Amino acid sequence: MSKRTLPVFALVLLGFVWVWFLFWVILTERFDVVDFLFPDMIWTVRLITCLNLLIGGAAGMAGLIKSRLEDRRWRAMYIWGLTGAVLNSFLWQIFTSMNLTDGYWQGPYWIRLVFITLAGLIGTAVSLC
Repeated sequence: MSKRTLPVFALVLLGFVWVWFLFWVILTERFDVVDFLFPDMIWTVRLITCLNLLIGGAAGMAGLIKSRLEDRRWRAMYIWGLTGAVLNSFLWQIFTSMNLTDGYWQGPYWIRLVFITLAGLIGTAVSLC
């Protein structure tokens, strides 16, 4: 894989960090952190999430095409980008959810988030072998 792929891997990794940060903010209901970071500009949160989704999807598609045409190691880029796109889609689902149940509602979301992230990391590591 070329050295041009390292910035793409880093961008998708920043997307992972962004998703984990926003999940922490949403599920622990710490909205003061978002108000502190983005005063009067909550639309930037959605814009950054959409850009992360676009970058993850584009990286995944590029990895899929290159793995079929050139080298099988491009599967790592495909899995990495796909994981980023799925995490951002899951975050978008949380943004638009109208689930107002009481009790321990955060548990299933944390479990799904950890499962998606670990599956992506393990799949990427296996693809690089």
